[in-house]
Amino acid sequence: MPGLYLGKARSILFGRARGAVTPRRSLKGRVIIGSTSAKMTDGQLKINCAQDLLARALGTVSRAVAGRPSLPVLANVLLTAGDGRLRLVGTNTEMAVTESLDCQVDVAGSITVPARLLVEYISSLPPGPIDLETDAERLELKIVAERSDSAFKGIDSEEFPPLPEVAADPILSVDPALLKRMIDVTVSCCGDTSRPVLAGVCISIRPDELVLAAADGYRLAVKRLDCDTGVTDNVEVVVPQGSLQELSRILGSHPDEVSIKIADSRSHIQFDIGSVTLISNLIEEQYPNFESLIPQEHTTRVIVPRGNLEMATRLASIFARTGSRVIQLETEEPGGLLVSSNSAEVGNHEERINASIEGENSVIAFNSKFLSDMVALVESDAIEIRLSGSTNPGLFAADADPTYCQVIMPMHVAR
Repeated sequence: MPGLYLGKARSILFGRARGAVTPRRSLKGRVIIGSTSAKMTDGQLKINCAQDLLARALGTVSRAVAGRPSLPVLANVLLTAGDGRLRLVGTNTEMAVTESLDCQVDVAGSITVPARLLVEYISSLPPGPIDLETDAERLELKIVAERSDSAFKGIDSEEFPPLPEVAADPILSVDPALLKRMIDVTVSCCGDTSRPVLAGVCISIRPDELVLAAADGYRLAVKRLDCDTGVTDNVEVVVPQGSLQELSRILGSHPDEVSIKIADSRSHIQFDIGSVTLISNLIEEQYPNFESLIPQEHTTRVIVPRGNLEMATRLASIFARTGSRVIQLETEEPGGLLVSSNSAEVGNHEERINASIEGENSVIAFNSKFLSDMVALVESDAIEIRLSGSTNPGLFAADADPTYCQVIMPMHVAR
């Protein structure tokens, strides 16, 4: 991308490119369903379940509960019992997480109770069976364990927001470990909510690959997974960063295959992981054509051991973070890379590491945090760096691995 520089990157990345995504379908016909298949009356729930299963499920769904809810019921978790299962739901209106567990259901019913307190209480109980029963008159959830008896004030489950209906059939199934690594691209999301589309991650499902991309105007991260998706036309949606970060946490403790479903209205996406489901709103805005931002040419190619670059970057960042937050990379003959940083308040640092150099000598500077984030996410013994002068973006990738790359805009260093 000749002539591209830091200031220009923002205008190009923020602009909409024709053909960047498939036009979204109309929201007409959107269907909203209740949180249960049949209406249940508060005060009729009575079950027996295992403490460890309930504690784990509460820990999962409670992370979706709003920290500063706009409504009191949004600080609660919804409990619904029926057909030998207890279903728990937590939501912050942007996303909802549900988990179901086996239990003995004496009376089917539902209630909402404060999530944080319930999580702390159930996780503090000793292992063993516990009884849960609601009191219709007091609208309370009574909990009886081996040596304890308690009651939590609740809120009518009718006040809990309904969950959206998403497609019945999955569009794609993915290995949880692979998807978790792909979600690491969220590090490049924009923290500025004035541009919501860049505060999300683009998920592009193509006939032969799944692609996740995130950008903030100064850097771009792209991760690809070669697979037969079964789609004939590209499907592209934008998922809020927070929803995918929560999904990543769930994947860390649930090894089941992930089924991905997208609503026909393109308003919601659903991830099913065993007994856990995460439903998220989608950002209804076209994502920039990120493929056009990946440099196709270079004048300098550097192959450097990942561990050496990680250590050099870590040391240089100590000086960079108190000053301009700049780390400079300079190629040296016959085969070295000079990593340096300078702070008027602290001092300066430089380190030479062995590297394979092809092409022209180059001097270029990058944001220290961006470099550190990049190195941390590369899963390879060596990192490939492709440069085209000091004012064009640098391309960073795992050596011999075309599935992951980061594009980082350079920073200007006063001479």
